[in-house]
Amino acid sequence: MSDFNFLKEQKKPVNSNTKAPNQNIQLTETPKSIETGLHPSQETVNFSLPQDLLANKEEIADLFRLLKQMQILLAKVPDVKKTLEEMEKTEDPSNKLFILAEELRDNT
Repeated sequence: MSDFNFLKEQKKPVNSNTKAPNQNIQLTETPKSIETGLHPSQETVNFSLPQDLLANKEEIADLFRLLKQMQILLAKVPDVKKTLEEMEKTEDPSNKLFILAEELRDNT
């Protein structure tokens, strides 16, 4: 498996000498990580993707497109956790879609 490094959300460093006009505000710099000595914005996160996902980047792109559509659908479901629990009780994909469709119909 191949490892990818992704930077955590980058934060702009705070200049400790900057003061707001007409105010006496003391700013502190972002603390450095104890383990690495790097600012949190410079630390990397390592994780591995399954080899079959690495083989076809188009499938990954399609997966993200599908997730985006699911996000849109689930935004209309008031109790996503309950709906997912109901969907997990059945193996039949048609029944899973029916459960989701019922939730959408009842709440639109």
